[in-house]
Amino acid sequence: MAFIYTSSSENEKSYHVPTGNYDLHIIDAVETTSRNSGNTMIKLHMEVIGHGCRLFDYLIASDSFAWKVDAFRRSIGDNPKEGQKVELMPNLLVGRKARAKLITEAYGGKTRNKVDQWLEPTNTQENDNVPF
Repeated sequence: MAFIYTSSSENEKSYHVPTGNYDLHIIDAVETTSRNSGNTMIKLHMEVIGHGCRLFDYLIASDSFAWKVDAFRRSIGDNPKEGQKVELMPNLLVGRKARAKLITEAYGGKTRNKVDQWLEPTNTQENDNVPF
C-alpha cells in the first residue's frame, strides 16, 4: 500500500497562541517523579480550547509548590482549604477544564506556550464537580 498525501504550501505551522487568558482542556494527566527534586508530580497535557495547540505543565507534591497546586485546583472549580490534605488522582483530572494565563517562550528554536498563572474559572466554563 502506498502512502499518499497532498503537499502543503505552509512551511511551518504555529503551535502556540499569543499571550493571554485561555480555557484549557486536560487531555492527559500522568503521575511521575520529578527528576530535580525526586518528589511525586503530575504531568498535565492540555489543549487550548478553540485553538488546537497543546502544552504541558507540572504539579509537584511539595510544600514549596502547594500554592501552585491550590491555584490549579481553583482553576478547575475546586475550593482548596488551608491545611487540607488532598490526594489528587490524575485520572480524575482528564477531561476537566481549567483557565490560565499563557505566555510564550522560545525553546529549542521554536515558540511555545507556558502557564504563567492559573486563573479562576469563568461563568461560561463548565466542569464536572469531581471530588478529590
